[in-house]
Amino acid sequence: MSKSEDFLHHAEDCLRRAHRSADEDDQRAWLRMAETWLRLVTPTARDGETLTSAEEFEALTNTRGTGQKASSESH
Repeated sequence: MSKSEDFLHHAEDCLRRAHRSADEDDQRAWLRMAETWLRLVTPTARDGETLTSAEEFEALTNTRGTGQKASSESH
């Protein structure tokens, strides 16, 4: 299962729980959680691929690193 599918699964679960809840505060909380999961699924175009925001962030951190030069000293 891809991260996008996993995020969608969590969002759907939150929506189901919101619809089952009789308490309005609980419903709003579940809907906010669903919205948060769905924001992670929003695809962005990058090099011809469709990535979620989370996948794009992970790819950027893996390729950019910290910008520090490799240490020549042993620690």
